[in-house]
Amino acid sequence: MFKFYNLIVLSLVLLLSACSEEPRQNKISAEKEQLVPAVSVKGQALTFAHLKSDHSLLLVHSYSNGKTTAVNLSDLGAPKLPDMLDAITQYGLENIKEIAASTSLESKNYEIGEFSAAASSLGRHISSGTNFIEHAEETNSDRVFHYPKFSSASPPVSNVKHVKGVLLDYEVEICMRADRPIANLDDFTKANKFFFLCGDFSDRSMLSRYIDPDNYDSGSAFTRAKSGEDYFSSGPFLVLPEDWRGFVSNERIMTKLNGTIRQDSRGRYMIRDFKDITKHVLADTTSTRFIYQGKGVTMLDGERIKQGQTLMSGTPEGVIFMPPTTWQITKGIIGYVFTLGFLGEHTGREAVIESFIKQELKAGRFLKHGDQVHYLSASMGEIHVTVE
Repeated sequence: MFKFYNLIVLSLVLLLSACSEEPRQNKISAEKEQLVPAVSVKGQALTFAHLKSDHSLLLVHSYSNGKTTAVNLSDLGAPKLPDMLDAITQYGLENIKEIAASTSLESKNYEIGEFSAAASSLGRHISSGTNFIEHAEETNSDRVFHYPKFSSASPPVSNVKHVKGVLLDYEVEICMRADRPIANLDDFTKANKFFFLCGDFSDRSMLSRYIDPDNYDSGSAFTRAKSGEDYFSSGPFLVLPEDWRGFVSNERIMTKLNGTIRQDSRGRYMIRDFKDITKHVLADTTSTRFIYQGKGVTMLDGERIKQGQTLMSGTPEGVIFMPPTTWQITKGIIGYVFTLGFLGEHTGREAVIESFIKQELKAGRFLKHGDQVHYLSASMGEIHVTVE
């Protein structure tokens, strides 16, 4: 009897191993025109950068092919502070606007690798899930949700570590930070709102294990899966537009993986804009449903969004992750039944998830050592990340 059973098991294992699906990839709707990373033209926005070497504050005039032309505001009296937004605030926007209007000041050239992150040094940020229409469709999500993300910002030229067993995924996003704490929508309206390009990395294996498929907003998975060292990449430029809504709506962002376009969209396809994100976040300050390092945490540290804390837009379609197919689920179920998995500690759902993760790791679709992730934007520069 057992010999016959073992024969059936061996036959099924060999059959399943021999059967493989075609390589999977989420479809995207890329624009025909090539995206060349740049900064906003004069008169539409003020664009700032920050030197890693000595914290000098720069007023950026142009950006092309990794090279920046800028006026060093610190040579004109701007303070050299670790956070460039603090330096902007202390020096004064009125002073900066007068300098921006001048045509006689000397500009200097800088390389993108000289710049620090446009994000602050805070390690706690606010992420948005399925906030772009087409990404919501590709992940089978029926609503937008928000959660805390714990990760210090990496500079625009940086690395992200690949760990064995992790399904590492990319996301390009528009990020926003304000020049004051925000406790209500009146604060948001009065604040100067600065925008920068950012990249969000995540562990899809952890997400798959802990997600509640019937309630993405349960808090059980996303903070855990998207918090980690090097999981938050920041662009080099902090942009203060004249019209923030118009800027975000028209801003085009893109991800290239090893030179191939994988994401391409504009801010107008956000379901919730940054004001609406703020509204929902401020209404969710007491729940401890979000899990980080094994403990329940709240969305915010307190009841307001701190100055320097980042609001993240969410990402467009084209991420690597795709929900398990019927075939992948079937393979997991068959393996669970015919290897007597039901006699062990795993539930059937857990066994299917582990089988799915194993299949995805074998397929090699997710980020791996040596991959080059390139985030680009029309007016906020670019980010280069190497998977190491």
